Amino acid sequence: MFKQAKAGLLLSSAAYLILGVCLIGWPDLSVSLLCQGFGAVVLISGLVQVWRYLRREGNPFYAYLSLLYGVVAAAVGVALIAWPKLFLSVLPVVFGLFLIVDSIGRLGQALDLKAVGYGRWWLYLLTSLVSIALGAFVLCNPFQTVEAMVMALGVILVLEAVLNLVGTLFASVTVWRLGRAMEKAQAEARALEEAAENAQAADKAETFFRGEEGPGVDADAHPVEDETSSPVVSSCFTPGCPGRALFLPGNRAPIHSFIFALPRRAIQKENTMQYDLIIVGAGPAGIFTALELLRKGGQKKIAIFEKGQPVEKRHCPKAEVGHCLNCKPYCHITTGFSGAGAFSDGKLSLSHEVGGDLPSLIGEFNAQELIDYADKIYLEFGADTHVEGVSDGEEIKEIRKRAIQAGLKLVDCPIRHLGTEKAQQLYYSIQQYLAQQGVEMFFGVECRNLVLENGVCTGVQIADHGVERQVFGKEVVVATGRRGADWLERLCAEHGIGHKPGTVDIGVRVECRNEIMETVNRVLYESKLIGYPQPFKNKVRTFCQNPGGFVSQENYDNDLAVVNGHSYKDLKSPNTNLAILCSHNFTEPFNQPIDYARKVGELTNMLGAGHIMVQRYGDILDGKRTWAKELAFSNVRPTLKDAVAGDITAAMPYRSMINIINFIQMLDHVVPGFASTETLLYSPELKFYSNRVKMDENLDTNIPGLHCLGDSSGWTRGLMMASVMGVLMGRKLAERL
Repeated sequence: MFKQAKAGLLLSSAAYLILGVCLIGWPDLSVSLLCQGFGAVVLISGLVQVWRYLRREGNPFYAYLSLLYGVVAAAVGVALIAWPKLFLSVLPVVFGLFLIVDSIGRLGQALDLKAVGYGRWWLYLLTSLVSIALGAFVLCNPFQTVEAMVMALGVILVLEAVLNLVGTLFASVTVWRLGRAMEKAQAEARALEEAAENAQAADKAETFFRGEEGPGVDADAHPVEDETSSPVVSSCFTPGCPGRALFLPGNRAPIHSFIFALPRRAIQKENTMQYDLIIVGAGPAGIFTALELLRKGGQKKIAIFEKGQPVEKRHCPKAEVGHCLNCKPYCHITTGFSGAGAFSDGKLSLSHEVGGDLPSLIGEFNAQELIDYADKIYLEFGADTHVEGVSDGEEIKEIRKRAIQAGLKLVDCPIRHLGTEKAQQLYYSIQQYLAQQGVEMFFGVECRNLVLENGVCTGVQIADHGVERQVFGKEVVVATGRRGADWLERLCAEHGIGHKPGTVDIGVRVECRNEIMETVNRVLYESKLIGYPQPFKNKVRTFCQNPGGFVSQENYDNDLAVVNGHSYKDLKSPNTNLAILCSHNFTEPFNQPIDYARKVGELTNMLGAGHIMVQRYGDILDGKRTWAKELAFSNVRPTLKDAVAGDITAAMPYRSMINIINFIQMLDHVVPGFASTETLLYSPELKFYSNRVKMDENLDTNIPGLHCLGDSSGWTRGLMMASVMGVLMGRKLAERL
C-alpha cells in the first residue's frame, strides 16, 4: 500500500515540477494557454446545451433555458479562445476593486474597536491600509499583476513538488527504520516474557521449599503490593524516587525500561505513604486546617493534594493576549494553591452574618470568635491593617434609611481588603511557611475517589501524571472549593455520605460608573443588601462589590465560562462592579440544583459563542438585544473586553430575571442612577455550593475519618468563613491525633 502511495506522489511531484517551471519561465504564454483551454471547455459545454435543445430533451421550458445557456457559453468560449488577454486584463481590475471596498469596510471596524477600548485596534487599521494600497497597485498595473500571480503560482507548484519529494524520501526512511525497531521491540518483548516466566517459576520453587506464599520485593526498591504475578509499573512522586521502573516478581531491584504494553494495569497501594492527615484541595479551608493543626497539635505528617499549581506558577495569559484562552486542563484563576482566593478581589468579611451558614452549625458567638482569630493570622502574613466599612456617621444612617424605604436590609460587615495582587503575595508567604514546617504539598495531582474500608475513610485514590495510586491517612479532609462542589456531590451519592440539596445562586454581574456608587464605596466599600422582590419573593442579594474593579471570566470543568469580579489595591478602573444573586431551592422531584445552574450557564455560553454575555439594563427593559456599537458610545465601557454583546434574557430563567430586574429597581432607590439604561449586566454569574454535607458541630460526617470543609461542603461562602472552618477543623484534629 505504501509503495502505491509512493508511486502516486512521485508522479504528481513530477507533474507539479514541469507545470511550475513553465509558469515561471513563460508566464505570458502559460496564461494565454490556460485561458484558451478554459475557453474550449466552456465552448464545448455550450455546444452540448444547444444540441440538447435541438433534440428537444426534457421539459420545453428547460429546453429554452438550455438554448440560452448554450448560446451564451459558446460565445464566451469563443471570446476566451480568440482574445484571452482581454479577459485577463479584467480579472485584476475586479480583484483590485474588491480589495479596496473590503478594506474600507475594515477601516470602520478598526475605529469601532478603538472606541470600545481594544488595545490592538491599530493592527487592524494597519492591515486595512496595506490592503487598500495593494488594491490600488493592482488597478494601476493589471498586466504585471497577472504575470506576477502566474509566476507565484509556478513557484508554489515547484515548492509543492520539492516538498512532496522530500516527504516521500523521509517517509521511506522512517518506514524502514520503524520496521527494524518493531522487529527489535518484539524480540525484547519475547525476552521479557521469558524472563518473567522464569522468575515466576523460580519464585514458586523457592516458596515451595520455604513453605511460604506470595512474591517478594525488596523494601529498598520502592515496594508495591502486587496481587498478581504480572509486572506492575510504579511511578512514585516522592522525593528521590528513581522514576518509572518495571518490577518483576522475585527481583531484588527495578529494571528501568520502556514498556510498550503490560498484561494488566493495577491501582497501587503506597503503604510507605501513611499520613496523620490528608487534605484534598489547597484552598483557604485546607490551608487553615494545616496551619491550626501545626499550631495546636505540634509536628504532624500532613499531605496536601492539589489539582492545580503553586502560587508562583499560577498565571492567567489573558493579560497578554487580551482574551480568555480557556486553559487546559484547568483554569489558573480558579485552581491552584489558595484556590480562587489568589485571583479574587481578596475581601475578608469580618462579620458572622456574612459568608454562609456555618454559624448555624457552630453558634454565632463561636463563629465570630473564630473570625477574629483567623483575621489575626492573615495580619501575621501581611494583610492590610486598614478595615473598610466601619463608619458610623450620618452618611451610613442615610444609606440604611433609603434601604429600609426600598424594602432592603443593609448588613453591617467590616471588610479587610487584600487586593488581587496582594492576596497572591500573602498566600505565597503561607505556602512557604507550610513547606518550612514539613507539610508535603503535591501539585498537579488530582484526587479521583475516596478509599473506604469497612465504612471508614482510610485514604484517597489519586492520579499522578496518568498513574493512579492509593494514599492512606488517619483523617481525610475534603476542601475542594466551589469548583469541586459537583465532584463532591457525586462522591456523596457513591459512598452514602450524608448530604442534602441546598441553595443554588443564579445571577448577573452588574457594572456601573464609580460616580454612581461614590458614596456607598467611600462609606461602606461593599454594600451587602438583601431583599425579597415581588412577585416571587425569592431571596436576592448583592455580593462581591469591587469599587474601581474589573469584571473577569473564570472557566470551570466542561468549558463552562462564568463571570466574576476583581479589585486591585493599586490598579483602578472608572467602574464599580458587583454581583446580584437570586437564590433558588428545589425539593421534589428535582434535587440536582448544581446541574440546574450549570445548564443555565451552558445555554448562556452557547448564545455567546463560549464567551461571557453583556447587555445594557435599558435594552432589557425595551425587549431588545445590545449591540457592540452601542456599547462603544455608552458612558459605561465594559472592563471585560472580550464579553459579547447580546441578549442575556434569552438564557436566564424567567423567575430569576424578574427577580433581578425588580431588585435593581429597589437598589436604585438606595443608589440613585443604579438602574440607568447604560448599566451593564454580565451573565452568567453562578455559585456552585448548593450541595450541603451533613455534619455535626465537630465537623464529622457520617463516614468516620472523613470531613468536608469550605464552599464545596455547602456551609461557607467566601474566603474568611472557609478559613474559619479550617481553623475549627485544625483544633478538632489536634485533640484526636
